[in-house]
This record gives sequence, C-alpha cells and structure tokens, in this order.
Amino acid sequence: EYTAPRNYPVKIVSLLYQSSPDSFLAHVDDGSVDGVVLVAPRTHSAALQWAQHADIPAVVAGSTLPDTPLPCVDVDDVSAVRQLVQWLIELGHRRIGHLAGPQTQWSAQRRLQAYRQTMQEAGLRVEPHWVVEGRYTPPSGREAMERLLDQAPELSAVVCANDWMAMGAMEAIHQRGRRIPDDISITGFDDIDTAQWVSPPLTTMRQPMRLIGVKAAEMLVQQMETGKRSREVVLFPAELVVRQSVALPR
Repeated sequence: EYTAPRNYPVKIVSLLYQSSPDSFLAHVDDGSVDGVVLVAPRTHSAALQWAQHADIPAVVAGSTLPDTPLPCVDVDDVSAVRQLVQWLIELGHRRIGHLAGPQTQWSAQRRLQAYRQTMQEAGLRVEPHWVVEGRYTPPSGREAMERLLDQAPELSAVVCANDWMAMGAMEAIHQRGRRIPDDISITGFDDIDTAQWVSPPLTTMRQPMRLIGVKAAEMLVQQMETGKRSREVVLFPAELVVRQSVALPR
C-alpha cells in the first residue's frame, strides 16, 4: 500500500527456517534488496543479528527491541494487556491465568510481564501454576490449556497471549465438557479474522496491523531516501473487542 505507488517492489523472505546469517544473506544480499523490514524477529534471530550490523536500511515491525540501533514499530503490548487484565478484574475476576507466548519473542515477554504487574498492582497473587508457556499456535494453546485445567481448575478466566493460542485453549475446554464463558472466560490478542467466527466469538485485543505495516514501510523508505537511520520507536494502541467469550465469574 505504501511502497507500490513509490515504485518499490517488495520481496518476502520467511525467517522461520533461516538458522544462520549465511542462509538469510543468500536471499537478501544479492543486490536486489535496498532495505529490510524484519517482522517479529526472535530474540536470537540470525536476520536480526545481521540487520543490526549491516550497512543497509532496516526497520523492525511487530516487536520493540531493547538496546537496538534499529527503529521499531509495534502495538503497545504492555498497555494492551494491562487494559485487558484490568477489565477482567473490574468484572469481578480474581483468579486469572495466563497462556504465555514463547519467551524467545519480545512480545510474549512483555505480555507476560504486563499480566503479572497488573495482577500485582491490584493486590492479586499470581500462583506459579497459573502460567503456562505455549508457542503462539493452536496446538500449543490446546496443550497449555489442558495443563492449566489439570493444575489450576480454580481459575475463572485465562488471558491468552494471542488468538491462535486462545482457539486451541477453547478446544481443550470444550473437550473437557466445560462451558465458555459460563465456567471459564477466555481472551485472546490480535483480533485475527477467525476470532469472530469461533464458538463463542472471542473477546480479544485488536492490533492495528495495517497501521503498523504502513508505518514500517514509511520509516524504511525514509531511511532509504535520506541515508539516515533513526532509533525511533512507534507504538500504536490496541483496541478491546468485547465478544461472547467472557462473562462475570460464578
């Protein structure tokens, strides 16, 4: 949307299986790339290591990295999770668990931290067995929720680190014969398209994906055209989308 009218074609390279800087460079260091947007890189990503030291314009989208020379654009994970947990507390929930994302992702680290801080500030304890880590996928959400149901049946609500994990969690709850939200409330994060179509429709925090993408492209093109790299960090607020997966605690 931003680059095409300016005659900048886009080349997409998956980082999922790029295990070393050399494998990543094989795709981007062939003279065809003038700038790079890294989307939600892992903490020890080979691509991130390369971009931080390469003499090429680069922007990180979907993560806010500590101690990096790269500009970043992202959703405000901390404020979003704080808003969500505070809302659940206002509804009367006190025993709130968390299905955390992979702690190799900065977004997952910040969301877990925000959950803990908000609970603590409300005077609520977070028991160690109330937090289970997953991998931002439906199968990992299902597995994590099965563990949580076994070790923390007292929970009245669970905050999931993203919508995919929430959907896996909902499947596990249904398989146990428990009802959402009558027996337990579930929330997600992202507001992906399918969040409104699951049963019940998922309450979640909506990321402004389009705004993040456009801003990342704008920041990259500015670097390419000026030759200057800033350390700017741009955070967009998330929006609470209330659907039918949350109810008052019993």
